[in-house]
Amino acid sequence: MTPYSRISSQLDLIRQTLKTEFIGLEEIIDQFIDAVTPWCIMQNTQARPLVVNLWGLTGVGKTSLVRRFLQLWNEEEQVLWFNLGSKGYFKEILNSMHEMRAMDDNPGVIVFDEFQHAKTLGQGGKELDEPLDRMIWQLLDDGKFLYTNNWGDRHDLEELINGLERCLSEGVVIENGKVVAEVDYFINIFDKYTQSKQDESINALSERNVNLLFEFVKSEFKYKTELKRYFHQLNGPELLEFIRKVERSFCSTKEINLSKSLILVIGNLDEAYSMSREVSADQNPDTLHQESQKITFSAIKEALKERFRMEEISRLGNVHLIYPAFNSTFFREFISKELGDVALRFQPIFPGSLTFTPAVQDMLFEEGVTAAQGFRPLRSSIRLLVESSLVTLMQAAGFPQQEALTVDMQGDNLVLREGERILSQKALHLPVREAKRKKRNPQTLAITAVHEAGHALVYTLLKGKLPKKVSITSSDAYTLGYVEGERFTDFSSYDSILRDVAIRLAGKKAEQVVFGPDSITTGSEHDTQVATRKLLDLARSGTLFFQDLALESKYKGDGDLLFDIDLEKEWVTEHLEKAGNLALQLLETQIPAFRALIGILGERLSLEAPTLEAALTAAGIDIGSLLKSYPAAVDYHKSLEEFMKKGEQNSAI
Repeated sequence: MTPYSRISSQLDLIRQTLKTEFIGLEEIIDQFIDAVTPWCIMQNTQARPLVVNLWGLTGVGKTSLVRRFLQLWNEEEQVLWFNLGSKGYFKEILNSMHEMRAMDDNPGVIVFDEFQHAKTLGQGGKELDEPLDRMIWQLLDDGKFLYTNNWGDRHDLEELINGLERCLSEGVVIENGKVVAEVDYFINIFDKYTQSKQDESINALSERNVNLLFEFVKSEFKYKTELKRYFHQLNGPELLEFIRKVERSFCSTKEINLSKSLILVIGNLDEAYSMSREVSADQNPDTLHQESQKITFSAIKEALKERFRMEEISRLGNVHLIYPAFNSTFFREFISKELGDVALRFQPIFPGSLTFTPAVQDMLFEEGVTAAQGFRPLRSSIRLLVESSLVTLMQAAGFPQQEALTVDMQGDNLVLREGERILSQKALHLPVREAKRKKRNPQTLAITAVHEAGHALVYTLLKGKLPKKVSITSSDAYTLGYVEGERFTDFSSYDSILRDVAIRLAGKKAEQVVFGPDSITTGSEHDTQVATRKLLDLARSGTLFFQDLALESKYKGDGDLLFDIDLEKEWVTEHLEKAGNLALQLLETQIPAFRALIGILGERLSLEAPTLEAALTAAGIDIGSLLKSYPAAVDYHKSLEEFMKKGEQNSAI
């Protein structure tokens, strides 16, 4: 087998191993292995480093995947890992210079983790100047950079050289690394020397100076004892020449060539992953997953423009691996895998089989999943709610020795049972579930059912589809309920924004229909703010159907084109009223469906689209007619086809 065939087979094996260990990353793993293959096979012929970028939300396995790959690769290349999120990362890089010198013109791996913190542009595009950053960008470009060792140790070396020169010129004699003549003079020159002058001979180099020199010559002397042994072979002139050589070699400007390296850049880009600030336990992972899949190569580069100069972005190259957010299936697979690992870890306590019911998995999904934060929060919930509780349950059951036990949920209690017999149980603190309970009083449920039914119905009519989920319970501090639909599209239009604004205002209008205009609650505050911003952005964008005018944004404007506040206010007010009236009209013309939705939500609290459709059908609502009761949004492709056909017909005439 040729070396290339061996490496190719090794990479295939690594690929399969990674796919068994990392959930939800099959496509990323394929992309990663394909990206690093050229370096793995032809690293010695590289003229420039291979730069591979990994971007994603926190907790999705970027750093873990890289670490595990390097463990499985397990070749002889030097690996340097820098966390640029650390305030002292520049010191870490400086302290690794001897490793970089050892990598000079040799294959190696350099990892820049938390790379987003190495930004070179501050607020308002102001350039940030950090000299060490220039070295990083030189590395990313051609792998070569000039480095001058200026730790402050150079000054110490010069002092040592000057002191030895003076001693030797005044008759100090050094043999086998020890001062054997003019000891008093030597001690006066090196007044910080700690050895007693009563000794017959003293070492020419103090322990401090040995440590100083060892930092520069680690590539030649693996251990400090080897360096000391070498010193004890030198006389005065030889020792002085050795130190001069160290000063010339390591303290002068030197080009370090790391062009044969693999450079892995890992980071989070909030500018591209707009969902990164979502911390709600109610957030549907599937929605975030779909949203993250819309992040393109161009979106990553646009996000990088907020932090880095254009020439720096070009040095990152075009190998960008874009991690998706995890969907519900991946989270449930992770829960199953982690519970299996828990059962294995408990074998010293309980050697039999330990089975976890779906109720336990559902509880962990509810309490542990924060969709935008990956597996980390979920892993900690499993440790707290299951692993630590199991110790208590086993102890309370007298460390049973049955062949099989089941871990289940009864209410808020985690129970350990054999068959149907409960051996022990423990009440769990479930903050997400408890937060939802606190809002389940009759007054709050009544208001929320009406409000969310309004959003859901108007969404259904204007989008021509049922929302993905409707809930009148929430664990969020400032949210009573929510309607989850398709939040992001490839484009927006005047019509689509007006529909979105109507959906936003539908909760308030629903309260008006049921409770009257004087009993509307303040729960629509956020909806109204978002609706107003949407219209305000549209007013300033130059896309108004009645005029071509782009008004300056107060955030990015240069002062040349001032916005007309009166024009904005008039237009936004007019269209808020238009959208609000549309929502009100739709609710009033669909009272049977509106009433059915309120009743279903009051009974079920939370429903996803398939269950909601079945419940509405059971309540006598014709879903097909409901979805077609309002004109569909413009089909641009169909409109274009009709336009082109008219042209063909005119040509035929």
